[in-house]
Amino acid sequence: MKHKNFKKKTIAIAIGITTLSGAAYAAEFEVITVTSQKRIQTLADVPVSMQVATGEMLDELSIVDFGGLVERLPNVYLGSSPSISSISMRGVGSGTDNAAAEQSVGMYVDGAYLSRGFQFNAPFTDVERVEVLKGPQGVLQGKNSVAGAIVITTRRPTDDFEARVRTGYEIENGGYNLEGMVSGGISDNLFARVVVQNNLAGGWLDTNSRLSQDGVMLNGKKDQNEDEFSIFRLSLVWEPTDDLTLFGKVETGERKVRGISFSGLKNQPGATYAGVPIDAFFLSKDPNYDTIDNGVVSNGFNFTYNPDTNKFEADNKPLETAVDSASFTGQIDYEIEQGTLTGVTSYSAFEQSRAMATTMAPTDWLSFRDEKGAGGEEFDQLTQEIRFVSADTGAFTYIVGAFYMDRNIKYDGATASINFSNGNLPLTPQTAFIYQFFDAPGERFFDENTESYSAFGQLTWNINDDVRINVGARYTDETKDVDYSYQPGAQGANLVVFDPDLYPGHPDYNAIGKSVFGVEYFTTADLPRSKISNSSLDPSVSVQWDVNQDIMLYGSYTKATKAGGFNSSANSPDITSFDSERATGYEIGVKGSFLEGTLLANVALYNTSFDDLQVSALDSNTNSFFFKNAAEATTQGLEADIRYAVTDSVEIGGALAYLDATFDDFPGASCSGGISTEANCDPVTSTRNAKGDKLRFSPDWAGNLYATYKYDLSNGMKLDLRGDLIYTDDYFWGSQNDDYMVQDAFTKVDVSANLTSKNGNWKVSIIGKNLTDETTVSYGGATPQAVGAYYSNVDKPRQIFITAEYNWF
Repeated sequence: MKHKNFKKKTIAIAIGITTLSGAAYAAEFEVITVTSQKRIQTLADVPVSMQVATGEMLDELSIVDFGGLVERLPNVYLGSSPSISSISMRGVGSGTDNAAAEQSVGMYVDGAYLSRGFQFNAPFTDVERVEVLKGPQGVLQGKNSVAGAIVITTRRPTDDFEARVRTGYEIENGGYNLEGMVSGGISDNLFARVVVQNNLAGGWLDTNSRLSQDGVMLNGKKDQNEDEFSIFRLSLVWEPTDDLTLFGKVETGERKVRGISFSGLKNQPGATYAGVPIDAFFLSKDPNYDTIDNGVVSNGFNFTYNPDTNKFEADNKPLETAVDSASFTGQIDYEIEQGTLTGVTSYSAFEQSRAMATTMAPTDWLSFRDEKGAGGEEFDQLTQEIRFVSADTGAFTYIVGAFYMDRNIKYDGATASINFSNGNLPLTPQTAFIYQFFDAPGERFFDENTESYSAFGQLTWNINDDVRINVGARYTDETKDVDYSYQPGAQGANLVVFDPDLYPGHPDYNAIGKSVFGVEYFTTADLPRSKISNSSLDPSVSVQWDVNQDIMLYGSYTKATKAGGFNSSANSPDITSFDSERATGYEIGVKGSFLEGTLLANVALYNTSFDDLQVSALDSNTNSFFFKNAAEATTQGLEADIRYAVTDSVEIGGALAYLDATFDDFPGASCSGGISTEANCDPVTSTRNAKGDKLRFSPDWAGNLYATYKYDLSNGMKLDLRGDLIYTDDYFWGSQNDDYMVQDAFTKVDVSANLTSKNGNWKVSIIGKNLTDETTVSYGGATPQAVGAYYSNVDKPRQIFITAEYNWF
């Protein structure tokens, strides 16, 4: 197969992700190439704060998902909610409360932009490398990448035959992993690669058996929160001529997340639920009530509509989210003397179904059931990028290109049911009348189409051998149209008395539904706007100076824009849309090699300001989530990482990050509840100006240390040992700076040992993660219908993996 050349300098000896990379067997470091800047480069060539994990690193540490990766990256966090996950960088992320929101961290796989996490079920299967770019990426990775970008490259087919079988078992929680790969040439110019995988992350959270209010025995289950995915991937490369390469990849995947992974975490003194002291109330509903940090989920169960009583009744039907995905990516590269013309076409689609209860308490009053094709999310996306990358010679080099995206998000009757009669909800004379007779289903119809056009370019002026200036810009025009309604469901139809316009003469209970639950039925005609058009011009300028062959200094200025959109979880027309978000970033950094190449260091100082920052929040008056624009925020800080080859066999290193991420102005922010209510909270609106508050997932300090030891045994086998310390300062995981929503500082300990055969055909490993069994939170908030109560998820506990693989060459 053809291999493109890239410029090599002494400085090109690369730093990878310091907490993932391993020592070489000689006192030197491997060269890691990257392609996120649309050229084949090394880390030292790129004027961006950037870290890279190779596929070998991910395999050695049994990392199969983003959670396993980001915990090793200071200033990068993964928030995992019941519906979606969101990655934040340097304190900025879109949150997890609006499935239709654009993510602040752009995701790209094999050159294709992926706007939703469900577009791929196994992100790190058979991966060549993962490139993590921090800070605004407005030009080359410019689709909504206001906080950063993650660029994933899968392994391509090989001309020589190779195959691999890899298996693993996780002892603590009963998980497993099975992988198989075959790659090689079909003919002299046609090559193929087939990959299959099945992975199960075992559960560690228990639910309690208890009696529902309407007399149904609800069965508990041990270790009920399992996560299983499987994929099939076929990749082809055809080289009909020396100048033309065609790449195609087809992938299908299935994922099932079973059970419940969020529940009550802690309560304030004097906390109440439905006006009753919360501890006594919860124990009356669940005699074995406990909190999620102790491994117990005491939460709502599913329930089913009974047409004879016109009510919903709790049942033991399983809670589960399932996703079926399929994608195609095709790339054409045509090389001419002046450069390379590239076209990347991608189509992706998935269907999601869910059965979920989200009371965050041992009551059974709120349930979602969205089947595939009948309320579950349906998604499809087509993207096309065409670019020309000039040859890397001469005083001027450039990249020009265009991008197009057509995307559809649809919920065709997603059902949310409120079980008034079994909910123990706040009582008034009017609400008691409603609760006695009616339960309330609502059906959500959300059909959004997005069309986006971009043109981008970047020019590099090589002033001399040591100094170069990069100037670029991206222009984007994007339009979103939505057909959106939230209406009473067919079941429980008596609840139309909520709307006196539909049934004149009946009392107006709609105001009650809105004040208690934030529910105000609406149609597209009620929306303040059903079409949003955004256009933006995002420039970027950077300067690079090779001080000598070993040290490069850079400075950059970048603007980036994230499009506005619609809130797919809104319960009222007033909060259905939000505006675009803009980021302006400044960064200076140094990348260098010292001590004759045995010490590598990267250091970056940055400042990024955000206007109209998009945030998710909880309306404490109505206990409903919504998406809105905050006025201004700033993130600034320092990031540094090093690697030092102490000897031929020993390497040490680490990373350190300082972060100051605060709101400069945030009028209309939600207040905290109970004894945490802020002094400047308006008691009428329950809002305040959150100026000076820290952003979520923004610890002051975070870092890690690692050490590796590689030893050649007398029989020719190789033994690799590794230890990691991962530290994070305390941070807020909720929408408010509430002392009850703080994750305390923690340190996690990981160790691993790998034994490899003399010829490299087989390897066995034992890997321990979070050996001290730290309990940490990455998602949560205030419990609906409660005052002073909080819920959350918890991250994975201690895990111990035993893995084995065999390779054929």
